[in-house]
Formats: sequence, C-alpha cells, structure tokens
Amino acid sequence: MDYMNFPEGMTKELMTVIDKAAQENDWDSCSELAAAVYKEVATADPETEFSPEMERLGIETGPRLLAAVDTYLCWREVNPGAVLYEPQPEDLKDPEEEPEAEPAEKRVSAFDVTEISDIALYLVDKIVEKTHLTNRYDVMSHVCNVLEYRFGDGERLEQNLDRMNLATTKDVLHVIDIYFTMKKLYPDTVFGRKRMYGVWAPALDACLPKQGGKKGLKEVS
Repeated sequence: MDYMNFPEGMTKELMTVIDKAAQENDWDSCSELAAAVYKEVATADPETEFSPEMERLGIETGPRLLAAVDTYLCWREVNPGAVLYEPQPEDLKDPEEEPEAEPAEKRVSAFDVTEISDIALYLVDKIVEKTHLTNRYDVMSHVCNVLEYRFGDGERLEQNLDRMNLATTKDVLHVIDIYFTMKKLYPDTVFGRKRMYGVWAPALDACLPKQGGKKGLKEVS
C-alpha cells in the first residue's frame, strides 16, 4: 500500500530511510534514531558521496535531521500499520546461522553490509574511548594494528578488509570522519552489538598500547 499523505517536506524516500533505520537499530530517543539514520545514509552506498546525499534528502544539518526524525515519529504514531521499508529475506539472515562449510570471511549479503559498518564504527569508538585520540591518522594507525592482529596478514586480511570496506587508507579515514561527526552531533550514540565485545576484546587489548603501521592497506591519495 502506498501512503501518499506524508507530512509537508517529507518525501517517501526520506521516510523509508528513517523507517529502515528505526527497524534495524536499537534506539530509545529521537536523537538516537537520528544517529542511526545518519549512519544508514553514510554507509548505504560506497559509490554515493555522503554530503550531497544528505543535502538531497534535505537532512544535511543536525537540526534538519532531528526535525525529520521527529516528524517521522509523529507520523508513525498516527499510521502504526503503514508499511514503508520491508526487509528482504536475505537481509534477515543471521551470519552465525550460515552453514559451517562457508567461512565467514567469504559470506557477502545485504545483512553483512550493515554488520560491517557497525564493526568499523565500533572499533573506532573503542580506540578513541581508550586512547582519547583526536587525530584521524593516529586513530587509523590503531585501527590497522587491530585488524592485522585479528586477521593476520596476506589473503585473509585482504579479504576481510574488502568485506569491511576498509581496503584503503581513504576508506579507513572515511569511517573515522563519520564517527567523529556522529559523536559531535549525537554524543550519546552507542556503537556495536553485544557479541562484538568478546570477539574484538583480545585484539583491542593487545594492540592499543602499541604504535604500528598500515600493512594490508593500499595508499590512496
């Protein structure tokens, strides 16, 4: 069913983007949902430039984004049964339920794209939280160390960097910039899911005290 009576200034595309973020994330406030929408747009399509896309949607500033989310929530209260975003079957699969014969490093699905973005932002968040670094290049150095510790080197590392959209220094810096922007706009944003803590804790504990290089990343000017 097509719901045409959207609030003034709200397109169906924007409403669907917000609805998708609302369904796929845990949130308890307008600002938390706004942060989820920000991340959704930032990670939706690597080929799309982020700032122009936010401007095209009409949510290029913090106040505009918060206003759009607030409008969506008010509309949703009046239209609780409205269907905007409908997850596809492949989006609902839990990677941990895939057959063991298929290594996690080789699985690629729409679900994985969201999971990968969460992991990248989670790593940056933990590194900044524990080191209090603000220089994006210093943060990147730690991100690289953690990834190398977790995946080793060679083909396995390269495969995982590709899956996480972190194959180049430009990719890593892009994630770091998104993180700092989100934290500035929405300081209370929480990154990561519970199962990430145990998986990444050994690498974070081992690597954060060290200074390291950027093996496995291709330099991009």
